[in-house]
Amino acid sequence: NGAIYAARRALVLPLPEDTTSMDDFLIPVRVARAGRRVVFAGDAVAREDTARDVAAEVSRRLRIGIGAGQVLRRERWLYAASAHPLLTLAYLSRKAARWLAPVLALGAAVSALFSPALRPFGATALCLAFLLLGIALLKPRLGGAAGRLYYFGVLNVALALGVAAGLAGYARPVWARTARS
Repeated sequence: NGAIYAARRALVLPLPEDTTSMDDFLIPVRVARAGRRVVFAGDAVAREDTARDVAAEVSRRLRIGIGAGQVLRRERWLYAASAHPLLTLAYLSRKAARWLAPVLALGAAVSALFSPALRPFGATALCLAFLLLGIALLKPRLGGAAGRLYYFGVLNVALALGVAAGLAGYARPVWARTARS
């Protein structure tokens, strides 16, 4: 959680000016790269209100995805398993895989469009993804299992689009804190 971490001032290196909101990841991982210990305090507690509505959360996930795409593209040293095997394993299994999974799912849907046998499935998946984003603009308040499934789907589509944009070089020059309820 970006709201609860600490680092010695001398270990905090400046981030590129166009970095989109990934300081809570980049600062600790760069501290680890410098050979310093990064510890997890399992008994620390952070509470965070949810976004006011699904549209605000979509915007937040898009921003997070852009930052994740920037990290995947820029921080190539994280792939050097020979230099820091445990850090690379943690990064690839805990961060990169989670950021890339929705991108790969959308990529599979797009790829399916090029196969006559799979085209209906790919088109359906892509239509559903964009329908989810369109519905988010209406700011629905869905409850129960259907609401959780919708929320999961729309946020993963937003994350995927953000990661793809970050990988392509897009950077949001400024961002506003997500309004919380």
